[in-house]
This record gives sequence, C-alpha cells and structure tokens, in this order.
Amino acid sequence: MSDQRGNSSIPGSPRRGRAQASAPPSPDAGREETGATSSVRFARVNRPTPYEALAEALAEVVRDAVADAIARMADHPSMADETAFVGVPEAARRLNLGETTTKREIAAGRLRSVLLGRRRLVPVDAIAEFAQALAADGQRNDEPSGEAS
Repeated sequence: MSDQRGNSSIPGSPRRGRAQASAPPSPDAGREETGATSSVRFARVNRPTPYEALAEALAEVVRDAVADAIARMADHPSMADETAFVGVPEAARRLNLGETTTKREIAAGRLRSVLLGRRRLVPVDAIAEFAQALAADGQRNDEPSGEAS
C-alpha cells in the first residue's frame, strides 16, 4: 500500500518523508522572558467580543418584544376561549373521543350540531350537555340492579 518512497497510498493517511503541518505558533512564541516583570502574566479578561455583545443585546430586545406581544394578546378579546362553535375534531378532542365516534353521536342525535355551508360545527354548550348526559348515564349503569347475577 505504499510506493517506492515509503509514502502511503491510503487517502487521508499521513505520508512518511514529509513534514506534518503543525498548529500555528502562539503569539508568545519566540519571546523570551527577561527581568523582574517577566514573572507577571496578564490574565485575559473575559470580555465578550463585539459579536457576542451584539447577540446578547439583540436577544434582550427580542425577549422584551415577545413578552410585550404576549401581554397584548392575552388582553385581546379574540384570544379568550369564548367561541360559540367548534369543529368536529375539536369537539372530539374536548370530549376525549375519536372523530368517528363523535360523528356517530351527532348522526344519532345525541350530540347537537349545525351545518354551516359544508362544515359541521358543534355548539360549545352542546359539548357540556353531552358530557353531563354521559356522566349521568354512566352513573345509572353503575348502580346495582335488583336482579341477582
């Protein structure tokens, strides 16, 4: 796997006979310490670079802007959960049922809904009524009957 000069033919492997590239010399390379002041070394102060300072300032501005926007949206009337109707998927989610089961309950007439154009909507109060009816029906089914099993 090596040629006549001893160089490896494997890609990425070091070649013999050639000097390897080394890390660039440090800024202090070649300086000799002389005199009494040479024992004093200055520690690098951890100051942010201009880019780091800019990034931090920008992050602070964005945080403030997002906080202000969230505060304004929380006070907006459209953000309140006062919708009169929800779609079938949302009604199913609120009832913790599948969409198909919710559609069956609508078709059976146990869950009120309205058709608006081609979209089926469920009144929010109908969801609460349906949930109460289910709870009441569940309590009746849980009561022991007079028959012995």
